[in-house]
Amino acid sequence: MQRGDCVDEIDRQRVLDEEHLRLLSLLYKVSAVMAGLYGCFGLFYVAMGLVIALSESSSIGSDDIAGFAIFLIFGLAFLGIGWGIAALRWVAGSRLKQRRSLLFCQIVAGFTCLEIPYGTAVGVLTFIVLARPSVKALFAPQPEDVHLTSASS
Repeated sequence: MQRGDCVDEIDRQRVLDEEHLRLLSLLYKVSAVMAGLYGCFGLFYVAMGLVIALSESSSIGSDDIAGFAIFLIFGLAFLGIGWGIAALRWVAGSRLKQRRSLLFCQIVAGFTCLEIPYGTAVGVLTFIVLARPSVKALFAPQPEDVHLTSASS
């Protein structure tokens, strides 16, 4: 193997790694939007609770308040968890694009694996790509980043 072939192979691998990270970033952002939309289903539970509490056919009693409270708590929890997952995935997609926070991206990939089947595929692909030494090198702090960090301290 000649020296030029080795340089071409390194350049080819770098382009491949950058493309994989770009695609993973896009997949995480799509997944974030989907999780945010799924989280909005919690609003239906809040609306059902309001209908139960404000229905004219029933008199206001402790059962109506309890029904409203159960629907309200469940709906808001569903909404909060959905939007929280969406926010984590959106941040992970941004961090992948910026080549920052390798550990954070791996943790989010682990949680993404719990969403079958799309999330499992995205999470496993994330682990495969982030396990490459060439990709880990892209996440390593660059010399100018280290200089700026130490100068601002």
